Amino acid sequence: MLRSRHTAAVILILAAIILLFSISALVKKQEGVQNKIDRTFIEQLSNVITGFSMKLTGDESAASYQRCIASVAAAAALSPLTSFERTNDLLDIALHNLYMAMLNPDYRDEIVNNVDLFRELFYTLSRNPKDEGTTNAIIKFTESLQQ
Repeated sequence: MLRSRHTAAVILILAAIILLFSISALVKKQEGVQNKIDRTFIEQLSNVITGFSMKLTGDESAASYQRCIASVAAAAALSPLTSFERTNDLLDIALHNLYMAMLNPDYRDEIVNNVDLFRELFYTLSRNPKDEGTTNAIIKFTESLQQ
C-alpha cells in the first residue's frame, strides 16, 4: 500500500513537471505569435508612410491613392490583434475611421492636402504604436472632415 502511494506520488510529480513544460512552451509560442503580429502591424504602418509619400495628385494618382488606402485598411485590420491595443485602446478606431474617410471621394482632396501631417503621424505611430496622442490626432482629423 505504501509502495503504491509512493508510485502514485511520483507519477503525479512527473505529470506536473510535464504539464509545466507544456504550458511554458505554449506561452513562448503565444509570445512568438504576438511578436509577429506586432511586427507585421508596424510594417503596415511603414507601408502607410510609403503610401503617403507617393504622388497622390495628377494622372496616375488613383492607383497610388488606392495602395495607400489598402495599407491603412491592413493596419486597421491588424490593430485589434496587436499588443499595442491594450494600452492604446482607440488605435483600431482611429485607423478604421481614416480608412473609411479615405474611401469617401468627398474627403480625398482634404486628405491629400494633409499628406505631410499623415506621414508625420504614421512615422510617430510606427516608432511608438502606444502613443495615444498620435491616435487622438488621427481621430480629430477624421472628425473634422465630417463637420
